[in-house]
Amino acid sequence: MKFGTFEVATVTFGTFRLDGGAMFGSVPKNLWSKRIAADEENCIPLAARCLLITAADRKILVDVGLGDKWEKKQIDIFQIRNAPLNTLPFAPSDITDIVLTHLHFDHAGGISRWRSPDVKEPELVYPQARIFLQRANWENAQSPSLRERASYLPENVTVLKSANLSLLDGSTEILPGLWVHRVD
Repeated sequence: MKFGTFEVATVTFGTFRLDGGAMFGSVPKNLWSKRIAADEENCIPLAARCLLITAADRKILVDVGLGDKWEKKQIDIFQIRNAPLNTLPFAPSDITDIVLTHLHFDHAGGISRWRSPDVKEPELVYPQARIFLQRANWENAQSPSLRERASYLPENVTVLKSANLSLLDGSTEILPGLWVHRVD
């Protein structure tokens, strides 16, 4: 899809499942279940679908999926099926910019990986990319509420301290003609 000078495509980083009630919040199940069926554990299937925006010499990702730092038990519970990085239509080194809509694990988990299978220390998957994030979400991720604590994983947050991180305050033009807006 073309928008002005930008080419926009979706990229599916993988699939997973989460509790339907948690995903739809105060919307009653009898309404949302007409659109998407829940399994016997009340979970619904989801896709980690992100945007790839290209323009001139820039390749911009909007969100980065769940990543691969999961233990077997979590993979089984959430039925995580990641697309291997080498099957995506770009290499991590191709990405010049990343817009993280927020730091929940299903949107920002792919920002880091374990240094090695034996060293559970996070490192950036896209170390050369400039990363854009709303300051309010960064601050929220530093000390999340009890309700959100399970969604903000430390390995996806602390690693950003070593990144080329640009914290934004509301609507901002991050590249000529490309704006991001804060939406809570």
